[in-house]
Amino acid sequence: MKCFYPMLLFSLLICIGCKETEESIMVDTLLLSSNRVAMASNGGRTTIAITSSSQWKATTTAEWIECIPDENCLIIKAGPNGEDSVRAAEIFVATSTVSETIQVKQEGWDIESSLKLFYDEEGCLLDSEGDEFTVTVMADMDWEVVADNVWFTVDKQKESNRFTVTVPRNEGSQQQRTVLTVTAGYATRQIELTQQTRSENGFYALEGSWNWSAPAWFYGNEILGGGINTSCRLEAYIYNQQYKLWDLFLNGIGLYVTYSPETGEVTIPLGWSVGYNDSYMFYLCGVDVNSRNLTFEGALTLVPDAGKLLVKSSVSDQYPYVGIVGYNGQVYTLFNNLCYAVIEGSVLEKNADQRSVSAIEYEQIIPATGSNNSRKRGNATFEIRE
Repeated sequence: MKCFYPMLLFSLLICIGCKETEESIMVDTLLLSSNRVAMASNGGRTTIAITSSSQWKATTTAEWIECIPDENCLIIKAGPNGEDSVRAAEIFVATSTVSETIQVKQEGWDIESSLKLFYDEEGCLLDSEGDEFTVTVMADMDWEVVADNVWFTVDKQKESNRFTVTVPRNEGSQQQRTVLTVTAGYATRQIELTQQTRSENGFYALEGSWNWSAPAWFYGNEILGGGINTSCRLEAYIYNQQYKLWDLFLNGIGLYVTYSPETGEVTIPLGWSVGYNDSYMFYLCGVDVNSRNLTFEGALTLVPDAGKLLVKSSVSDQYPYVGIVGYNGQVYTLFNNLCYAVIEGSVLEKNADQRSVSAIEYEQIIPATGSNNSRKRGNATFEIRE
């Protein structure tokens, strides 16, 4: 009996030790990438990465802070600080057993500047076809906006501290200019706005006739020298989206091509029917003039560069030329009286006198009537000139 109690005591100590080990393993972990956040006076957002072994929640008593959980991150947002002093707040991140605190400070407004304007500086150049320009105003008192030259409307939204300028299309040949003056008490700020003319608009600047100059041409069964052998014409169709392209390699044909307002580039898809007569369908395609192999895949891209359009290609290198091919009786024909241009090094230059130098006149192109006659491949739409 004497040895029973020591053995019992030893067993109890082992059990207690094991229990403490288990409990220590189950303790939550909560790690933050930062416990301090500094924000500018005009507001913004920042992200804190959070690592935790269990669910967590973020709270704050500051009305000027917004806490947004986003998977393993906490997004902290704040608006502009209209006060001239620094403001501070705390954000509490907690699980069921552990918590961390994030200290947030935001710079105060410049006391010497009681009027601030927020706007997109690039937007000061307004579109010739009509545009809108919005300004957010931060002022410590009531504000007003006036203009020295008014051809537009101004919508003042005092409750949201902003105003919007809406300009109509510029129908003239001169730029429209104005200076907006915003005042709040003794503080004054100015913004200069300029509306471009249609001729300065990148989309309309590409309208007109373009001569195609290539380092080498294929005409009939021989390779010609470089230079200009054809021209084409871009005609606006859908503003900032599409042109009609006429007379490319063959007068009388037409197709829709796309325009990118971001890059100013024009994309010409290959493989679609651009017209037909009683004998032939006509397709724009990539060509290997030596083997007479064709491809209807890919596209040409016209890239603006110093007033010219550089011809770039997504066509396979196996097809270094581009041009028109005829189709008749299940056979594609490279016509002896049609031109093909080498793609690499080709450039389009504006034809000031608008005279056509197309390789062949063909006046009896008629509209395609069936879906099988309207395309070969692709996802664009072609139009045939009647």
